[in-house]
Amino acid sequence: MRCHRWMVFLILLIDAVLPCLPAAEAEKSADHVARLVAQLDDDRFRVREAATKELKQIGSPAEKAVRRALTESESAEVRRRAADILRVIAMCYEGHSAGWHWIYGSIAHGQTFRATGRTMETLRLRVARLNSSRPAAPLEVEIRDPTMRTVYARALIETTEAESEFAWRKVRWRHRAALTPEHNYVLFFHSQDTSNKAPWVVNAIYKNLYPDGTHLGYPTEDFFFHLTFTGGRSIQVGPGEKSDLSVPISSGSSGGTKVVGPLALVGFGPLPPGEDAPADSRAPKTEKK
Repeated sequence: MRCHRWMVFLILLIDAVLPCLPAAEAEKSADHVARLVAQLDDDRFRVREAATKELKQIGSPAEKAVRRALTESESAEVRRRAADILRVIAMCYEGHSAGWHWIYGSIAHGQTFRATGRTMETLRLRVARLNSSRPAAPLEVEIRDPTMRTVYARALIETTEAESEFAWRKVRWRHRAALTPEHNYVLFFHSQDTSNKAPWVVNAIYKNLYPDGTHLGYPTEDFFFHLTFTGGRSIQVGPGEKSDLSVPISSGSSGGTKVVGPLALVGFGPLPPGEDAPADSRAPKTEKK
């Protein structure tokens, strides 16, 4: 097995990823992750399986080492396992776009996704306002099952967060339930008390950038979102959170036609009231206004 050079390189690489740990702990963690990555090419199937499982559990601290294995290893087995691990711990689909959909009145738009973890930690969306006037009400954010009858999360973004350029904004959780990894859910947005004269706009890309989900009403599009879970797992679709990219809104003075009535999700239809799933006891305390 071609382990020796890999071990030396990976220890150095991972050491740089763990600067916040005490030196002894960082060295131990780097050495441990390096050994696990090397074991992805072990002759014994049970060893390869155990290493794969543990690297998934370690999460983001192992990401750079696993990515290096994916691109540099000569072993097809290592590359296959590395790709599988990254799909769980660091799903990142980077894209840039000035596209958007407006949110106001009874109009709701949604994005399907596949969960990579159980306990949701943070959710960020790229949002803005359409014109110089702020939306009249917060952007309401929900996560439901595909039938729309079970609510796994309720959150919002305050009107003060709506600026004239797209920017990542963190939602304030009001309710969170545990998700089931590898199951599908719908993330959607609405703001019934907001007028078409001054709507919210949520950043989207007019192509299918994210393979495990799509805009519910337009299957060739994706909204930009960043959802993180405990354990280092995450899903990011869109530009990096530290990107200097800013996209101004220049679409006119107002939104579309005024729409009133029961809330309707584009691509789904009228939304049932929905019943909250039991709160996730492992989630950080829900923020209050």
